[in-house]
Amino acid sequence: MGVKVESPGGFVVVAEGVSEALVREASAKIEMVLRQGGVTAADIENLRVRYQELGESGVDIQRIGADDLKRYALDPNHVKANKAIFAVLNATRAKAPSGGVIGFRGS
Repeated sequence: MGVKVESPGGFVVVAEGVSEALVREASAKIEMVLRQGGVTAADIENLRVRYQELGESGVDIQRIGADDLKRYALDPNHVKANKAIFAVLNATRAKAPSGGVIGFRGS
């Protein structure tokens, strides 16, 4: 059975094979990342859409550097927050039993 935690910040953390306590902890940490960065869940969701568009147009998203952000109309604060969110999710996944899955979905 999966776990779903909705945040007042407008995002949802969903997991399978991860305890509700860990999911709530991850949600609180993500909320802090967004608040500290002045970024909203919608900003992160828009960034992911932009990444998808760039990827479909042949841009190697993994190789985008600081110099490329302006050229591709990517806000550095959004990119930084997105990386921090993935770090939270990966750290949470590492605490869960093998096979646990956790994800973030913006509004």
